Order: sequence, then C-alpha cells, then structure tokens
Amino acid sequence: DILIHDPGVRVVGLLDDHPQAGQRDLFGYSHLGPLTQLAQLWADDVFDEAAITVGLNLKLRLRLYEQCQQLGIELANVIDPSARLNRYARMGKGNLICSFVHLGLDCQLGDNNFIAAHSSLDHHNRIGSHNLLGPGCLLSGNVTVGNRCTFGSGIVVQPNLKIGDDCLVASGAVILKDIPAAHAVRTRLQQVVEPISS
Repeated sequence: DILIHDPGVRVVGLLDDHPQAGQRDLFGYSHLGPLTQLAQLWADDVFDEAAITVGLNLKLRLRLYEQCQQLGIELANVIDPSARLNRYARMGKGNLICSFVHLGLDCQLGDNNFIAAHSSLDHHNRIGSHNLLGPGCLLSGNVTVGNRCTFGSGIVVQPNLKIGDDCLVASGAVILKDIPAAHAVRTRLQQVVEPISS
C-alpha cells in the first residue's frame, strides 16, 4: 500500500508463504511464490530491490534481512508519504515507516526497523537496527534504543533515556528510567467493567 503511493517505484510482486497467498487481494500485483523463491528471482534479475514488510515477527524479519545481505540484495526504505522526516533525520536501509510517523530533528535509525503508524521519534533519537515499534509509540528527545527491541503500542519514553539491546516493552508502558539490555518491561492493567450509574 505504501509503495503504490511512490511514483518512482514499480512493484514487481510479493513473496508470501501463506497457502492462500495467491488468492488474496494484493492490490493487483502478482504473488511470486513462497519466500524460498527469493534467491532464484534475484538470480533471474526479476527485481532490483526488496522490502521486508513483516511487522510482528522479529526473528523472521531478521532472518530475511540476513538472507538478503548474503545474496547481495539491496533493501529499500519504504516510507509512507504522510510521514514527517525533519532536518538531518537519517536512516540506514530496509526500514519500513508507516503512516503519520514523525522523525524529529537529527533522529537517526539503523537498518531494518519497522515503525508503525502514529509513532513519534523526537529530536536526536538514536535507534539501532532490527527494532519493531508498534502504533503510537512516543519517544521523547535524545532517547537511545539498541538493536532487536520490540515495543508494543502506545508506549511513552521520557527524554534522555537509554534502552539496551534485545528488550521487550509491553503496550501502554511509560518508561521513566534506563532499561538494561535483555530486559522486559511489563504493565499490570486491571480491566474493570461496570454499569454506568444514572
């Protein structure tokens, strides 16, 4: 959907392992087969860049990135036209930036990050590689995030904090202090359903 908005890109088709992928609506584009076809299609010069669109499975996203690296496949940055990239915002390759994402002044991303809709990475953020950020993540200024982190949705990170590699942050969390590498942040939400008094 994002690439359709880019007049400089011609989508060749999609690879998908799902058994019914060929019957799905792919916006009129071809299902080129399962992911095992990647190397052959590259060897046959069917495409000149690839995009990894997986947004929920970090292990798969990382495996596909490494496979593309081994084959010499260039990875495109896929950026929705509604996204706002401020001055000096920079990124590596293979990033997917969804609708209404904001990258603040001098925000830097590594490679192969998935940033879901309505997330805001404010000024001077330093985001590593292979991270998944769910919808509505709000990172204040001068936040550092390592590599291979997974953020749920609706997360708020206070300014000047550091989040290490391989961290998991649950939806709705408010981060008030640094998180060491390989740690998880959980939230305890108690849902109470009761009638509205008249």
